[in-house]
Amino acid sequence: MAKKKSKSFQIDPGVADDAPIVEAMPHDDGLVSVNLKYFQKSCECFSKWQKDELKAFSGWIEKISLRTEEQIKSTTKTCHHHEGTNRKGRFSIPDAVSPEVSLYGLDVGSKARVHGFFASNNFFLLWLDRQHDCFK
Repeated sequence: MAKKKSKSFQIDPGVADDAPIVEAMPHDDGLVSVNLKYFQKSCECFSKWQKDELKAFSGWIEKISLRTEEQIKSTTKTCHHHEGTNRKGRFSIPDAVSPEVSLYGLDVGSKARVHGFFASNNFFLLWLDRQHDCFK
């Protein structure tokens, strides 16, 4: 029997780049979801992460989805608020995101970190930071 060729995933060019496909609405349960809408792979891509780091990231997604934004922010060992940091250069906030947002770094496993912001029970992941290069 011949193998079927799978079609590659393509985005419909008729959809505007800034048009939301799924609206980020507050969840009834108040728990945080991870949202990749503003993710910037140019800073660091998942392809650079090792198997154990990806496994830690999967575990991190499970943990964060069981907590509220306030529970996450109050855990200082895992959540670092970026105050007065330079947000330009390699790690710059996308134009569609207000420069007024508060940025947070969240620990993923023992070494890696992700950076983003909270809004409407979502953690919008902006950058991966497995080597802690983001705010040096």
